[in-house]
Amino acid sequence: MNCILIGETGVGKSSVVNLLAGDAVAEVSSGVDVCTVKAKEYTVNVDSMCVNIWDTPGLDQPETVTDSHVSAIEQACYLIKKLKEAGGIDLLVLCIRGRRPTRATLNIYWLFYEALCGQQVPIAFVITYLEHQVEMESWWTRNEESIERRGLKCASHACVTGIPDNEGPDGKYGRSQKAIQCLLKQHVKTGKPEGEGIKPFEGDKAGITKEKDLKEGLVTRFRLSSGAAQRIVAMMTEIDKTKPLKQMSEKDREKAEPRPDSEEMEMEERSEFWKWSFKGVVMALMAAIRLMRATQ
Repeated sequence: MNCILIGETGVGKSSVVNLLAGDAVAEVSSGVDVCTVKAKEYTVNVDSMCVNIWDTPGLDQPETVTDSHVSAIEQACYLIKKLKEAGGIDLLVLCIRGRRPTRATLNIYWLFYEALCGQQVPIAFVITYLEHQVEMESWWTRNEESIERRGLKCASHACVTGIPDNEGPDGKYGRSQKAIQCLLKQHVKTGKPEGEGIKPFEGDKAGITKEKDLKEGLVTRFRLSSGAAQRIVAMMTEIDKTKPLKQMSEKDREKAEPRPDSEEMEMEERSEFWKWSFKGVVMALMAAIRLMRATQ
């Protein structure tokens, strides 16, 4: 099972990894320093189920776009592309701090769920930092309608805390572990064919973001330059030409099969035209010479 953790910086993605692993396998930030600067893969076992978890860099809403901000978005897009080629993604997990979702959270939801995955991959919400709630699940009861009004919809959710306690399975940390595990079990892969995963940019199919819309969204939502956005779009639409043609979709085959350049075709046509024109002139001259000799 392939699962991708997404969310803002410091929202608790690494703590969710540790919850699932039952151990401190992922470094947790203090809230100031950023621990995850590159996507990291963790493999954990939930009962008899093997889960590959990808912890992605946090995507914030910076006042000034930096190289690290652009790099984080490029890494996220590249991860989606490579996992799609390797067999697909089973679940997106959006981590949201226990408060009103920020603009950055809305944009992350759009990028991963709508733009890159075309709403074809289920998304679950994990609400973090709820250790001060008497009943963690009550947060969802109070805020579910507000979240949906902001355009955020999920297939399942879990309300958790990432702070360990000494209260065993009945404590908030123990209940958080159980809630996360139950969430994953709801989305176990059920015989999906190998290689069948998300397929971005397939024309006008409902729910799929077109290339121009992805570029526009990267510019307006994440404040990327037009050049940086175009570079990401080009990377997402690049075809793996090492794959046998018969394993590609019809659209990918059309892109992968070599086609003569239009200028080259025009030059070839001109060359052919002049070749036959020259032959015609030569033949006419030879006929004229023969006629002159015959009349002498």
